[in-house]
Amino acid sequence: MSKLLKNNFFAAIFMTPFIASIFLLNYFWFWFVFSIYILLLGIYLILLTTSGLNHITNRAKRGAIRTIVGIAGIGLIVFFFAVFSPVVFDIGPYLRNEVKVVIGKNIDSSTITTKSKTLWHDIKIQNQNQETIELKSVYAIANYEIRTIRAVYLPHSKYVLVLQVME
Repeated sequence: MSKLLKNNFFAAIFMTPFIASIFLLNYFWFWFVFSIYILLLGIYLILLTTSGLNHITNRAKRGAIRTIVGIAGIGLIVFFFAVFSPVVFDIGPYLRNEVKVVIGKNIDSSTITTKSKTLWHDIKIQNQNQETIELKSVYAIANYEIRTIRAVYLPHSKYVLVLQVME
């Protein structure tokens, strides 16, 4: 097997779960896999700046690419710790089924509405005690007449596991 074919084969095997997890982020384990890939990609880019770009002979171009790749790697690692680190803390509660439940009215959300369903991204729910809880996930709801929402979510990341419309 040639070196180029072997490298592309291993890259395809490495990237397949990442690409699959992008399309299935409404499942907790795919969300977790996606976050780990973001961290690994950031670490790889930082390691690439130390020795992986020596084949570029032009020093100015190599310096510019090292700078851009290094900044991208640092950015991905910071993004992981800012956005995805609560997902790591939620593994234990997810496995022990220690979830939180909120029942209340939707007061704010970012949605995409089509003819037959509404796709939710971020949801702010106000419960009976007038507390506002902001949750995140992607869910499709086929009902436009939404009065009360019941959400089952993880405590650290506020990742929604179950979203139900109640009458």
